Amino acid sequence: MKVIEHYGLPITLKEYEERNISLQSLKWGTCEFLPGAFDLLKYLKSKGIPIALCTSSNKSKFLCKTSHLSHGFDLFDAIVTGDDPRIPKGRGKPFPDVWQLGLKELNEKYHTDIKPDECMVFEDGIPGVQSGKAFGAHVIWVPHPEAHAVLGDTKTLLAGKGELLSSLEELEKAKYGL
Repeated sequence: MKVIEHYGLPITLKEYEERNISLQSLKWGTCEFLPGAFDLLKYLKSKGIPIALCTSSNKSKFLCKTSHLSHGFDLFDAIVTGDDPRIPKGRGKPFPDVWQLGLKELNEKYHTDIKPDECMVFEDGIPGVQSGKAFGAHVIWVPHPEAHAVLGDTKTLLAGKGELLSSLEELEKAKYGL
């Protein structure tokens, strides 16, 4: 709605969403993992570290974005999408509910009692960083390279509960006991 109002577009929200989905669907099949992401997933899996993907995307969009990359997404032990009925309406990111649900699934699957402060959350956007912090995890923030110029005060946003990287290739695994 904000885009329509900001640019004074002569279309309804429904028309905007339909056009947006149509244009996105042309690009989704060409997406690839960001540098370092697939290698990190394989590494975590090889070490037996439980991995959950918790996204704001609804299940339909998630599948459109990722179906051609199943070799990587199959490495996740749990996947929670933003439209999961167990997440109350209005409780998407920046609220921590999606992460809480992902951790619950991991703990149930592995019969463990992992706590949020023992987790690392990898995020690309400000609402996700806020969500990960509210969840109580350490946040590794890897925004799109072109976003760095407009992120604002990243140190205040992270507030000692994470770090900002330009790429997952920069992640110092040993620093986190990985």
